[in-house]
Amino acid sequence: MSVATPEKSIQDDTPGRIDTSTLDTGITLVTVRSIARLNAFSAAMRQQLIAILQTCDQSDDVRAIVVTGAGERAFSAGQDLTEAQVMDGAAAERWVEEWRSVYETVLNLNTPTVAALNGYAVGAGLQTALVCDIRVASTTARAGMPEVNDAIPCITGTWSMEGLVADGRIADLVQTGRMLTAQEMLDWGLVTYLAPPEELIDRARELARQLAGASQRVFRLNKAFLRRSRLGRLAAAAAAGKAAHREAFASGEPAAAMQKFLARSGQGPSE
Repeated sequence: MSVATPEKSIQDDTPGRIDTSTLDTGITLVTVRSIARLNAFSAAMRQQLIAILQTCDQSDDVRAIVVTGAGERAFSAGQDLTEAQVMDGAAAERWVEEWRSVYETVLNLNTPTVAALNGYAVGAGLQTALVCDIRVASTTARAGMPEVNDAIPCITGTWSMEGLVADGRIADLVQTGRMLTAQEMLDWGLVTYLAPPEELIDRARELARQLAGASQRVFRLNKAFLRRSRLGRLAAAAAAGKAAHREAFASGEPAAAMQKFLARSGQGPSE
């Protein structure tokens, strides 16, 4: 079963989509495309990503997957704030559950995944990269969990970094909302490799080719063990995240913070 390649001539990325193309024999490139919003995910894009990844995983023609963002500025800015700003507590709980499904889908893939971080990887965008098997970042990439700046809890964000970086560093990112440089991402263990921007996809393809060339049976067995504890902790993190998001969004603080941000960026109504 082959994976369809979307039409490349479409220039308008509103409301965003997930593209697929063949990067190399047996290697599928999955591209998050919502350039005007720094490749932020809408609800529809989350569902599309899940469907595409599951299709790739079931295909004998796909031996490895590279995930990246369209353009040069961002891998993904995470959640589309134009959707999040109108959420109440119940909608925020559903939002956490939808993202849990994304992370669970990526972790459960038997097909090797390489995340190529070509720019900003923020919030849920970074979390999506962190559940891939290997991460390579452009030397100009930046990453962070800045949810606190929008009065949003970062529970699954904390979960996604556990086992990769020390608790103190997790607290640093989650509680300050600051952004890391590419070198800091490498030093902290959030990514394993760096590459110049013009060489990023080639490096990701090289890594994907290496993973695809190994015994897929052994890869699957190794990954099943590696993801075991992460999946167990994800269930607990999602439950805690739902409770935290319900309280935060019911307060109205996230909506007010995001409205101000969107007004400044020209994406929302001014006050």
